Parts: sequence; structure tokens; C-alpha cells
Amino acid sequence: PGGYWGLFFTHGTALSLGFLLFSHESGLGWIVLSLVWTVRLFTGWLLGVWYLKDKVATRLLWLVPLRDLLSFGLWSYGLLGNQVWWRGQKFRILKGGTLFPIGSGQPLETTFAKAGSSLP
Repeated sequence: PGGYWGLFFTHGTALSLGFLLFSHESGLGWIVLSLVWTVRLFTGWLLGVWYLKDKVATRLLWLVPLRDLLSFGLWSYGLLGNQVWWRGQKFRILKGGTLFPIGSGQPLETTFAKAGSSLP
């Protein structure tokens, strides 16, 4: 779970928007939001348009912040439970990262469980 919580810091678009709101739309909040979103759009342009030469990326570059906010929403939603769908089957995540199939009496043997470590 520590790694999942650590992903919080990778959501710069949402964090900069949150900072703007919590700073009561201060000048610093607008500067941070502008810098983060500019860097995010630039990296999207650099990879999608310039490096990959993707014409769709050129037209839809303006959707990058929306995609980032949606990603943050899905990440946040993932904090609410301990069940996942994987390969068409529902599992409960047990302490230590073991996947337990719901409706079955046997835990799923994974590389992580065999090695005695938790999920990454």
C-alpha cells in the first residue's frame, strides 16, 4: 500500500489545481498551476507530437489536463476498497498483497506471494 500512496505525488495536474484552491487563488497558486500545466502540456507535445509524429496527439493535446484529472479520480477511487478485477475474475487483496479469489477457498499463488514480499 505504501507504493500506491506514493503515487499521490505523481499527480501534478490535480495537486496544482488543489494548491490553487487551498491557497484561495493566490498569485503563487496561479504561478504553480501555470508552471505545472505548462510542463505537462510541453511533455505531452514533445513525446506525442514531436517525437512520435502523432497527428491525433496534435489535435487532442488540450485533453491532457482532463486525462490527468480523470487519472487522479480513478486513483482516488482505488483507495476506497480492497477488491480488484483481474483477468475476468474478482479478487480481494489480503494483508501482505496476496490476491484471494472471491468465491474460492484458495489464495492465488503469485510470484510476490511465493517470494514472501508484497505487491509492488
